[in-house]
Amino acid sequence: MDDPSKHELLQAQVTQVELQNEKLRHEAADQQRRKPWHHALIEMTPIITACIAVAGFWFGVIQF
Repeated sequence: MDDPSKHELLQAQVTQVELQNEKLRHEAADQQRRKPWHHALIEMTPIITACIAVAGFWFGVIQF
């Protein structure tokens, strides 16, 4: 009934789950840390660029 290979497999699975949980805890801690102010600016750069492009387009249409 107690096959050593089954016990080793079960132990390996438990170890894998523990390592995955530890990794998730580290990722959750990283998510909870506040980012510096410049990260928000970097994340908004594409939106700001698109707004400037659209405003320039409409300015050109109105001028024409």
